[in-house]
Amino acid sequence: MTIDLLALSYSITFLVIVLLIWVAVLEMRLKKFLRGNDGKSLEGLITRVKNREEELTHGLTELTKALKRLEKTNQKDLNKVGVVKFNAFTETGGEQSFAVAILDREGTGVLLSNLYTRERTSVYAKEITRWSTTVKLLPEERQAIELAKQQ
Repeated sequence: MTIDLLALSYSITFLVIVLLIWVAVLEMRLKKFLRGNDGKSLEGLITRVKNREEELTHGLTELTKALKRLEKTNQKDLNKVGVVKFNAFTETGGEQSFAVAILDREGTGVLLSNLYTRERTSVYAKEITRWSTTVKLLPEERQAIELAKQQ
């Protein structure tokens, strides 16, 4: 029985030494990790990361607000354009006349028409609201509005 107790005590002593070495290695690794490359603590790094995250969150909020303002403004922009060239009168050569529809997203804007003859050129402006007007339109003017609507 004394041999068994002796072997047991050696085994326990060996395990304690192994565990002490393991703890020492872990402590060295932890000190190295907490020290960092430039001698600053992990806590300082975490604080900087948190502050940067707050700055980015604030910046993202501001960008979102700006995007909403731009989207609202963009609804009024004249960004739909349709152009049709045509020959208004048979005695003129080529397609010298044209109709240009310049409209916003909701189909509100202006229709400009140019009717060319050899003696003169006439330009007309017609108000367009929601893709239509109360004024009679030429087929080419209707086509210009449809082209703008397709954009």
